[in-house]
Amino acid sequence: MKKISLKMMDKQLFEMEESVMDNNASEDTMVLLLNVLTALLSYIIEFYKAHVEFLKKRSLKQEVKTVNNEFMKSKSNDELKEMILVANYLNIKEIVKCVKKFFRIANNFTSEEEAAKKKYEWAFECVDVANDD
Repeated sequence: MKKISLKMMDKQLFEMEESVMDNNASEDTMVLLLNVLTALLSYIIEFYKAHVEFLKKRSLKQEVKTVNNEFMKSKSNDELKEMILVANYLNIKEIVKCVKKFFRIANNFTSEEEAAKKKYEWAFECVDVANDD
């Protein structure tokens, strides 16, 4: 199986199987993540490995939901805030969605921002601003 190497801001190196990163590279790959600390990435890898196992086992949604909630409860609010920043940076929507549900965030935008989005709809045509509930 192909490996992906991830080099962090603090110079730590992670090697992961391709299936965990959901990457379709044709050979082993090195990715620099200069805005990401090792501890935060290890949480994200832990989360993803659990989800890869869920897919393999075809787990029930309730089981996944329970594990997600337990995972979120085991982290501090500061860790979760940092994780959402890293997940946004790495475009990992499942973690963003899970953290939003944990904090009961229904919408990313205020009513004023929603009005501006509608008024200037053309500015958001190629931007992914969907609410992933």
